[in-house]
Formats: sequence, structure tokens, C-alpha cells
Amino acid sequence: MAQLLQNSPISPISPRRTSSNEGAAMAWKCSCGILNSDHSARCTTCGTPKGLARTSPSVHTPSGGTRATATYPKPKKSATDWIWPKVTDLELAKEASRQGFWAAIVVSAVTSALAVLGHLGFQILGFNLWALIDAALFAIIASGIYRMSRTAAVAGLGLYLIEKIHLALTHGAQAPVATLIFTLMFINSIRGTFAYRRFI
Repeated sequence: MAQLLQNSPISPISPRRTSSNEGAAMAWKCSCGILNSDHSARCTTCGTPKGLARTSPSVHTPSGGTRATATYPKPKKSATDWIWPKVTDLELAKEASRQGFWAAIVVSAVTSALAVLGHLGFQILGFNLWALIDAALFAIIASGIYRMSRTAAVAGLGLYLIEKIHLALTHGAQAPVATLIFTLMFINSIRGTFAYRRFI
């Protein structure tokens, strides 16, 4: 029987082998890390337009998994990038805006601590429980900046400068270096939020 099969003009049917990439669908990876279909014009998670996202070409395999076909390392940042960060794309605009977010968080936390200490009898620059209102305002501003609100970014800078001017008039200039740093952080958050809205 084996000899007959060997001499037969009909060869046994072998299963068709398919390439691992056959049927694979191309996709693009958003800067937020989400893989999107090549047909999607925007990221399904953050809404970033396809042409503005820092993409990393990826492939959906037939098994449902994904594998990246290329990676793009982020450029190294210098000290000047922190002082005056670039806002030339969506991701850089987000990074710049985060400076104002953290500045508002720190100001809110420090103000809350000084208000509680003032209530306990440790008078520092005249802070009392009324200062908790300022702390709450900065917490709200931080939340707004995190959501890329231009209004919150501008309000953060304005409220911070008003507070520092009032403090300087009543108790003299305090921590000028820290004041300059936080002012710059709030300014960068304004630049970042406004640039972000131009890109979306």
C-alpha cells in the first residue's frame, strides 16, 4: 500500500501554511500608549488626532496579540527644557502643563499646613484657618490644570501672584527664589494648556 501511494500521481494533501503576519492589521500607537486601528482618525482613549500623536508602528497578530515593529526613544532633556519647556506637540504640551499642576498641589499643601499650625498657636506669617479657603482654591486649580483647562492655568498664576503680593505688603518679601520658580511653573502650565488646545 505504501508503495502504491508513493507511485500515485495524487500526492497527499498537506495543510496550508500561513504566514504569521498574514491577515495582520496595521495599527498606530498613540503617545498615551493605546493601540488604535489604522482606520481610526483619533485615539479611542484620549482623543489625540492620529497625525499629531507620536506613533510607534505596531502590528495586530492573528492571535489577537500585538507586537511593536519600531520604537522611537525620547530625546534627552536639558536644564533649559525644564525652565522653558517646548510645546511643539501634544505630549510636550501636556508635560509643560503638569508644572502648574504640581505647583498648585504644593501651594495647597503648604497653605493647609500653615493654616493648621496657625490654629494650633504657631503663628507663621499670620496664617489661620481662613487660609484653608486659599488651599481649597489651589486644589481646584490643580484639578483643572490636570484636565488641561486654560482657565485653571490662568487662575493659578493670577491667584498665586495676588497671594504673594499681599504677603509681601504685610510681612515683606518671602522666599524670592521659590516665588520665581513657582511663578515660572504656572506660566509654563499656561503655555502648555493653550498649546494643547491648538493641537486637538
